[in-house]
Amino acid sequence: MQIIVRGTKVPVTEDLREHAEKKLERLGRLLHDSAKVEVIQHSERELQITEIILQGDGFTLRAKERTADMYASMDAAADKIERQLKRLKEKKRSHIHVGTEEAKRREATGLPFEGQEPGAREALPRRKLFSKPMTEDEAVLQIDAIGEEIFIFHNVATQQANVLHRLADGSLELIEPETS
Repeated sequence: MQIIVRGTKVPVTEDLREHAEKKLERLGRLLHDSAKVEVIQHSERELQITEIILQGDGFTLRAKERTADMYASMDAAADKIERQLKRLKEKKRSHIHVGTEEAKRREATGLPFEGQEPGAREALPRRKLFSKPMTEDEAVLQIDAIGEEIFIFHNVATQQANVLHRLADGSLELIEPETS
């Protein structure tokens, strides 16, 4: 498992890096060696923010915590990511006929189970979204007003659906579709 610890506008001390690695190393028993964990730490006003992004084989988990202490936010985010990972593993295990040698072998090797297509997943829930045509400036005002991290809108300049995404450092990113 690869662990990357970095700070955005905050220096990452060696103690903080060791604390993060120690806290996250217990996830290693739940993950394959190819997993990647990125810890992003930054400060916003008087709050210390830790964001953990875990990329495993076919899944990505995120946890973000804000506290007055960087170590406390690191602990809380690590606990949250561990709970998410355990829930994900339990969900995968519940689809297996528990106790059979074949199930144990397939779980250990990552092979698909009987009746399961390789890479198959559950159907995603759907919801319709009404997006009012607006300019980029209006969309920026909207995302600030509602306080969300993602805002979808119909851009009047390009006549396409666009996404505004608030990054970890608070800046905004405009995502536009590109056709090939």
